[in-house]
Amino acid sequence: MRKNIIEHAISDMPPLTAAKRLVEALKKIFPLLEEDEKTELVINLFGKTASGKIGSMVHR
Repeated sequence: MRKNIIEHAISDMPPLTAAKRLVEALKKIFPLLEEDEKTELVINLFGKTASGKIGSMVHR
């Protein structure tokens, strides 16, 4: 399977560096999302087991 542009860009970075770069990008995108889209993104990232705490994280 071919990597997408983001996966390709971070594939050779150490994990912490890759995570920091992703955070930089998400900080630009997150404010543009609707509340339900933010919640869906965070649930997809952390999984449904954390969904009880996600609402309070997203609505800060």
